[in-house]
Amino acid sequence: MNTAAEMTNYISFEKDYVFKCEVNGTPLMAAIKGEYDLSEHFGYRVHFSDGFKALFVATETGWQLDGGGGKIYIDAAARELNRFIAVQLKL
Repeated sequence: MNTAAEMTNYISFEKDYVFKCEVNGTPLMAAIKGEYDLSEHFGYRVHFSDGFKALFVATETGWQLDGGGGKIYIDAAARELNRFIAVQLKL
């Protein structure tokens, strides 16, 4: 998988999609800031209120973070990311 820095097809959203989540028992806010055109997968830039930022990529096996790691953040955001995609596909 390419790193986010290598990708040039980034589109920042006019308005963030903000949602509540929990990481290791700590309530946080997260914001989907924009998307990457990855042609075969959905890719979203997500920022968390604790300072964590990552590119979340939807693959055939579930969500992954660009560069790996961060399973606690995948667990915290997966449901909202899936909901976000479902809404976008309906538009």
